[in-house]
Amino acid sequence: MRLHTVTLLIVLIASTFLMAGAMWVAFAGRFREGLGQWTCALIMQGAGWALILMPNGPEPGTTAAATALFAMCWSLQMSALLHFLGQPTPRWLNYGPILIAFIVFVLYMQEMRERLFAG
Repeated sequence: MRLHTVTLLIVLIASTFLMAGAMWVAFAGRFREGLGQWTCALIMQGAGWALILMPNGPEPGTTAAATALFAMCWSLQMSALLHFLGQPTPRWLNYGPILIAFIVFVLYMQEMRERLFAG
């Protein structure tokens, strides 16, 4: 039995957005202890996977934007975890990974083989 990659990505995108929506409804927009950041992280992750699934395939700009969204997702998740633990989030954690991921992809990932390996 073979798994269909596009179908799996669609299920991943749908489940990510549904989880974010469920968190929004469950907390009625009154997030505490990092749950709002975690919900935003889920939205960024779903948007990143949606960019990967674009009909044009892994274009350099699309892949760079998706990678930046994934980095933003991970930054938001780390920030939510720190918030939950009662610790402040360093400013560089909010913006540093996003800029680094985008710049690395724009500058260094020009070959299709490299983009497929990294993505």
